[in-house]
Amino acid sequence: MHSCAYNSSTKLESNDTTNILYEVFESKSFLKDNIDRDTIFIIKSKFFNNNYPKKTKYFDLEYIEDTPMNKVFNHPYKQKDKRLRLDITAFNYKKDTVIFSMVDCGVSMDYLFRLTKKNKKWGIMEEKINMY
Repeated sequence: MHSCAYNSSTKLESNDTTNILYEVFESKSFLKDNIDRDTIFIIKSKFFNNNYPKKTKYFDLEYIEDTPMNKVFNHPYKQKDKRLRLDITAFNYKKDTVIFSMVDCGVSMDYLFRLTKKNKKWGIMEEKINMY
């Protein structure tokens, strides 16, 4: 089974999307802010694939419905939902490069990753965190 690949004439294989998610969730910038978490909740956006992994080296992954309540941002002094809720906003594939981004729905922060595939292995070439 193939996963969705937007802005591309070919599609990524399921093992590619799984390996990309492993790279992202095990990256230094992501772990720095989230290593104390047990579970990550990922919103089932248009990029969702039933073959996404259920677990990474550090986290359990749970997939939640794409509803307005799951996307509500917490206010700094009034946190309503303490789960780490991520919404994948880009998963663009072209040749051997992927642009992957996601928004943390609990706080005003997003992650952007550029990954490339060399020798059949995905690696992060660039990663950025933006605070709003």
